[in-house]
Amino acid sequence: MAWAVLFYTETIQIWHASVLLVLHGIAGVLWTPAEQLIIHDIVGAEHIQSAVRLNATSRQLGILFGPAVGAGLMLLLGPSVALLANALIYLPMTLWLLTVPYTGHLREGRAAQTSHRLERCHKCSP
Repeated sequence: MAWAVLFYTETIQIWHASVLLVLHGIAGVLWTPAEQLIIHDIVGAEHIQSAVRLNATSRQLGILFGPAVGAGLMLLLGPSVALLANALIYLPMTLWLLTVPYTGHLREGRAAQTSHRLERCHKCSP
């Protein structure tokens, strides 16, 4: 959204782009491990290999076709409206993530191992 506002108001400067790109990189670094944990929660251990492959495939397709789609949007709509449209493409996923019951902490066996460790500690203590 910040890109769209800066392009629409024609006030973008190099430092704006630098800050936005650094923030985008940090967001990617924070999202990737969380995404992998959420995938495991969603599909479980039985389908994790297929889910990881599907996720990797979708990421590569995004890298391959994303710039072409973005360029097409910019040609059709202009830079500021295309950037707004790009932000709106992520709105359904963002809304879903706000309501998703998956946290990355629901893996099978984790609660059982934790309660087993606590049980041993209670037995050892007087």
